[in-house]
Amino acid sequence: MITLDLPPQIEQHIIERAEQKSLTVNELILQWANQDKKNNSILLTDFVKTLPNRSHIGDGLAIQKALRDEWD
Repeated sequence: MITLDLPPQIEQHIIERAEQKSLTVNELILQWANQDKKNNSILLTDFVKTLPNRSHIGDGLAIQKALRDEWD
């Protein structure tokens, strides 16, 4: 069992989403976790955050190379 300390508006949002899908909150969270586990892809925005800062690499070629390598 896990206890989460969520802001009230987030808690209410989760409860409403569960009700919309006719699920309990536990079932909804398990569904989200299983969906996330199946989806091993990474968002482009998350990948870009891992790239070196443009000011540290000069002309940006390292970022371009990293992006090309990611999609090979």
